Parts: sequence; structure tokens; C-alpha cells
Amino acid sequence: MRTASLASAAALAGSLFVLVHGGCARRVDDQMVAAAAINGMRTQFNNDNCLSIYDASAVQFKAFGSKFWLRECDHLRVRMGRWQGYTIYSQRRLGTNGGTLLVELDAHFDNDSAEMRVFLFQDKGKTALGALDVRRRDTTAWQHYPPLPPGLVDPPELRSRAPSPLLPANDANRHPG
Repeated sequence: MRTASLASAAALAGSLFVLVHGGCARRVDDQMVAAAAINGMRTQFNNDNCLSIYDASAVQFKAFGSKFWLRECDHLRVRMGRWQGYTIYSQRRLGTNGGTLLVELDAHFDNDSAEMRVFLFQDKGKTALGALDVRRRDTTAWQHYPPLPPGLVDPPELRSRAPSPLLPANDANRHPG
């Protein structure tokens, strides 16, 4: 009986070791993928090569066409200046198959700073930009590239709106505004 208990404990310990170290390996891989993608985007942005960002992006990012992205990217470059650096503060897998890596970061530019959400789509070993959200420090509004479909509202925007008419009117449902 004691031998069976020791064998079970050893098997459990081995499983936990694989689980913990396998999870660590995935996080390290995600960090490397995120850093490589963000560094590449930053280099292309600073070298006035917005078309390369577009060309390497996923089909979802290309929904509004290259002219739209080139105009918006140029507008960002003029308003923000050179992209000096960034600090990743969050990254997580999204979706049932984990094929999307959401990277949240603070980006530092010559003229401003911004919070960014970068959605990286991964398929068959390739990583591509799926969507980019940018919120300058002097605003609460997110700029979405590509834009969100009509009727969709970003969750941070909901906090600044009046309480939903579907919820009972009481102080617990009011959000400071």
C-alpha cells in the first residue's frame, strides 16, 4: 500500500513538473513572439515603412485596404513622432485554440505616449498583426485599426456612458463618469 502511495506521489510530482515548466516555456515563447513582433512594427513605423506593416499583417487587419492603413499610420507618425520604446505590461492568449496573443503595452513616442493593444494572430508557425488599438494619454477614446464594426463599443467606453436601460435604476448600476 505504501509503495502505491509513493508511486502516485511521484507520478503527481512529475505531472506538476511538466505542467509548471511547460507553462513557463509557453510564457517565455509568448514573450519572445511579442517582443519580436513589436520590435519589427516599431522599426517599420520609424522607417516610414507602414506598407510593410500592412503587407505582413493578417487578412483581418487588411479589411479596410492599404490606403486606409497608410493614411492612418502616417497620421499617427505625424502626431506621435518617432516610436522611442515600449513596456509590455500584459500578454495573454485568446480564443479556444489560443491562436491569438493579446499584447498590452505602454508606448513612448517623441511627442506623446500611448497605451496599445496589439492582437497577434498565429497560424502554422507564422505571426501576423490582426488588430491594433491605440489610446493616447490625453484621451479616453481608443483608435481601432481596423475600425470596429458599427454597433460595437469598446468596454472602456461603456464606463463613461449612462447606465443601461436594461438594468434597474439604482446607485449600484451607476458608473462615475
